[in-house]
Amino acid sequence: MRLFEKLNFRSVAKSLAYFAVAGILYYIAARVGLHTATINKFSSPVWPATGIAAWTIFLGGWPAALGTLIGSFFANYDNGFAFAPCLIIAIGNTTEAVAGVWLFRFLLKYKEEYGLHGRAIIVIFTIAVATTISATFGTFALLSYHLIEIDTAFKNWTTWWIGDVIGGLFLIPFAYKLYIVRLAPIAAIRKNIMKLIFLFAFTALLNFFVFETSFGPGFLFVIFLPLLLAAIWMDSFWTHVLSLLTCVWAILATIDGSGPFIGNSINDNLVHLQLFLMGLGITALGLGSLRQESLHQRTVIALLSGWILSGLSFYSFFNSNTEIDRNRFIIKSEQAELAIQSRLKDYISLLDSGAGLFNASKFVSKSEWATFIERFILNEDYASIETISVAFATDTLDKKAFLKRHHIENEVPDIEFKVVTRRKKSHIVTDPDVNVIITYVEPYATKKKVVGLNLSSEKNRYEALIRARDTGRASASGHIHLTVDKTARPAFLLFTPLYNNGAPIATPNQRKAAFKGVIYAPIIFDKFIASAIDKFSDEVHLTASYEFDDPKQAPQIVFESKSETLNSQPKIVKQSKLGGQPITYTWRKASAFQPTSSLVFALISFLGSVISLLLAMMLSTLQNLTLRAQALAKAQTIEIVAQNRIWKLLTDTSPVGIFLTDAKGKCTYVNPMWGKLTGRSCELAIGDQWMEAIHQEDFEIVLQSWKELIRGGDFDCHFRFLQPDLTTLNVWTKAVTLVNELGVVIGYLGIIQDMTDSVEKNNVLLASSRMSSLGEMASGIAHEINNPLSIILGNADLLAAHLDSATINVPRAKHHLNQLTVTTQRIAKIIRGLSAFARETSKEPFETCCLKDVIEDTLEFCRERFNSHGVELILPEHIDPKLYFWGRSEQIAQVLLNLLNNGFDAAIDSSEKWLEISFKTTVGKIQILITDSGLGIEASRMQKIFEPFYTSKKVGHGTGLGLSISKGIIEHHHGKLFLDKSANHTTFVVELEQHTAEPRKDIDFV
Repeated sequence: MRLFEKLNFRSVAKSLAYFAVAGILYYIAARVGLHTATINKFSSPVWPATGIAAWTIFLGGWPAALGTLIGSFFANYDNGFAFAPCLIIAIGNTTEAVAGVWLFRFLLKYKEEYGLHGRAIIVIFTIAVATTISATFGTFALLSYHLIEIDTAFKNWTTWWIGDVIGGLFLIPFAYKLYIVRLAPIAAIRKNIMKLIFLFAFTALLNFFVFETSFGPGFLFVIFLPLLLAAIWMDSFWTHVLSLLTCVWAILATIDGSGPFIGNSINDNLVHLQLFLMGLGITALGLGSLRQESLHQRTVIALLSGWILSGLSFYSFFNSNTEIDRNRFIIKSEQAELAIQSRLKDYISLLDSGAGLFNASKFVSKSEWATFIERFILNEDYASIETISVAFATDTLDKKAFLKRHHIENEVPDIEFKVVTRRKKSHIVTDPDVNVIITYVEPYATKKKVVGLNLSSEKNRYEALIRARDTGRASASGHIHLTVDKTARPAFLLFTPLYNNGAPIATPNQRKAAFKGVIYAPIIFDKFIASAIDKFSDEVHLTASYEFDDPKQAPQIVFESKSETLNSQPKIVKQSKLGGQPITYTWRKASAFQPTSSLVFALISFLGSVISLLLAMMLSTLQNLTLRAQALAKAQTIEIVAQNRIWKLLTDTSPVGIFLTDAKGKCTYVNPMWGKLTGRSCELAIGDQWMEAIHQEDFEIVLQSWKELIRGGDFDCHFRFLQPDLTTLNVWTKAVTLVNELGVVIGYLGIIQDMTDSVEKNNVLLASSRMSSLGEMASGIAHEINNPLSIILGNADLLAAHLDSATINVPRAKHHLNQLTVTTQRIAKIIRGLSAFARETSKEPFETCCLKDVIEDTLEFCRERFNSHGVELILPEHIDPKLYFWGRSEQIAQVLLNLLNNGFDAAIDSSEKWLEISFKTTVGKIQILITDSGLGIEASRMQKIFEPFYTSKKVGHGTGLGLSISKGIIEHHHGKLFLDKSANHTTFVVELEQHTAEPRKDIDFV
């Protein structure tokens, strides 16, 4: 009970409804499609079931898919398939629809990526891909169960696929649009009734003109005009309606044998038609997309131009090739007619040879005639002649007189006269001018019934033999039924006249007087004409008929080819004569007649329509992009003007100087603040004149920094401006490179800030930092000086005492003097180092500096301090004297001294007191590593140690400026100062750019 309560009966009923509707509709559509299966009974070039399956599954989901499976199975099963191939085909049909629906929904999520035409592109792609599934499943099933041969597999697959594509291309967009608009078409009918009447009438008229008339097929491309009008006037739904109407009309007309795509087998005709219909369906979808872009005038003109050009090409090609096919058809029909006449001449020659036998002797016996005929009856050239007979003329029906006149009393003594029994009353001859009696018949055994038959008793026979008598030439009778032919097939008799030997026969009267009889052969039309035109029968179809004088009587058809043809095919009707008897030949193209380029017609129509649509879509897209670009450009122009106004306002009121240069470094713009900073007018800055404001002592610094900027580095420089009143202004300049979207440098942008106050304060801080470092080393420096002074005093006392002695030891005196000199030089070196360290060098230019000299000079300040406090100073055994850097040696010494002081303070409180200086060199880099044995730096403090005024030392033991100033100095040297967090002990790393000992060469701005 709970189970039934949980069931949603409304949902179940809905699912069952989808299942039933999908199955029934698919079954009906499939049966309709199978009626057009002409290549075989399984594969159809017309398959509306594809569109129905896809649409019902789109709406109903899996219940509709199950219904499609059942409907497909029974549709094929009722067509005579076995169970297994039916099931495989049904699975393929269902998988095709399910896959198509899934692919459509999946791609629809990305339709925006394909622009306004995304939906149309997705529909076409989905249909083209999904339909390969059913065609592949179906062809596989037919091959597996030997329902088709392997050499026909590709044609079968192509036919199947094209049929499915057309079914999807016309029905899916129509159904989808109908589902989207729902009741909108009803409203459109009410609102635009006259336009719709015109569109439907116009479409019907053009369809009739193109597909039903003999002169309309070449104008195929006029079919597109109603679609364009529908897209302009109405919703795209009506474009799909009209295209579907044209599709149905074209298929029915082609099946009936009319329109542009005829001349081949019905399957090939439909396949070629479907290629054109593909273009028509794609065009309908494209027009729907173009309508979203409002179908601009240029787009319409592009479409019409494309259709006109394609239509002219199609018309020209169609007419020229139709003319070629027509001429070839005429030649084939003429050749076939000549073959008939030639065969008749052969038969006449045979009969003439029989007449010659009689003319060559006074008497020919029955046995002699049999011997003569036996040679020809067995000849395959005369296979359609079963008997050749001799009929003698007589004025009376007296048998004795007849036998005596022709001296045949002993040849046919039992002859009995009789009349033709199969004759109409109108064909009875009651009073003939002469009676002609069949006398000799060969082969006699099978045809002896006709002996004694009076040929003059039947009109057609009588007229033919009289015509032969009077003309002296062979003559054929009209349509007759042979007396001995049980099937009563159309036949005729071919007569050759016999005359008395030696009698004159120059005139009709003479021939009448000398008439002896006829040699004749009964000929069945089917055998005679079929054997004559056998080699043409695959390409031409013949209907031969006898016309009657009475127009009320229908022509009597005496022969019709067995090859297939369409009644509406173009035909050639020709009046001719067969042995003097009027006959009408009606020639038509047989199913095997191969047109010159029927497939090319289809390809031209398909490619012409698709290319025209693509060009129109491209033009429409470009036009819309142009309009959008113009609108965007207008909006951006307004925005740029506003931004320029803001830019000018900002630059004019900016507290910093701003300048712009081109790619060559030529100044193109400076703001008013630049003029205030330099004391010059803005006009004087244009070009290279801005460099005249730089203090000459700082020019080298600016030049080197600018070179770094050109090489891809940064321009971050402190220098001085020399104003016209000779006052100096310390400034800081930052410049960046401007590049376009291609990455090409187009100029440089920079700012200039007055840093005079900041520089003075920084100089004070730097001096304070230097003095602080010196103060920390004061005791060591005093000891460094006191020790040499003690040495000087000691050596001076020893030298004085030595001078007071009676004898002077010159070598010892020189030794004391040498010690005085060396010690004095050491003190001088320390004093010079202190002077250099304390000197202000921030304005001095960079130069090539030896790292070894800087290290050794710095160690002079602190070596004694480390020794006196028991801190081991670990130095490398060797410092490469060829290691150089580019900068100021005094500032680097300040950094190293600061790091050594910090290391000393950390090591003095540790159990192991040591500090190590080491080096690492990489490509273009020098690293100085200073490691101490201290307790290390807490992780929470690592991020702050380089901040100004932050110190981890005790109060009164540090200003907190050492590391921040040192970092600034190193970065100003384009290097790095950082804490190596991966080291086991606290390790600070100073990284500088390695430089050669040779001085740098000047580099131009360009």
